[in-house]
Amino acid sequence: MKKKQEEQRILIHEITEAFAKTIDMKDKYINGHSFRVAQYTAMLARELGYDEETVEKYQNIALLHDIGKIGIPSKVLNKPGKLTDEEYSIIKSHTSLGYNVLKDISIMPELAIGA
Repeated sequence: MKKKQEEQRILIHEITEAFAKTIDMKDKYINGHSFRVAQYTAMLARELGYDEETVEKYQNIALLHDIGKIGIPSKVLNKPGKLTDEEYSIIKSHTSLGYNVLKDISIMPELAIGA
C-alpha cells in the first residue's frame, strides 16, 4: 500500500512537471519561470515550517500557476515590445483560463485557486 502511494505521488509530481515544461515552452520570454516559482514556493513553505507533503502540494500548485497561458495566442504572449491595452487584457485572462482548466480536479481544488 505504501509503495503504491509513493508511486502515485511520484507520478502526480512528474505529470505536473511535464505540464509546467509545456507551459514554459509556450512562453519563450519567461522560460523556466514555473520551475523558479515552484522552487521559491517550496523554500518559503519549508521556512514556514510546513511538512514535506504540504511543501510538495504547494510546489505542484506553483508549477501549474500559469497553465492558462496555453490559451493565449503566441503572437500576443511572445510579442516583442509594449502590449496594447487589448493585448494586455488578453494576457491577464490567463488566470481565468487556468482556473477553468484546473477547477474540476477534485482531489486538489487548490490547483485552480493557484492559477
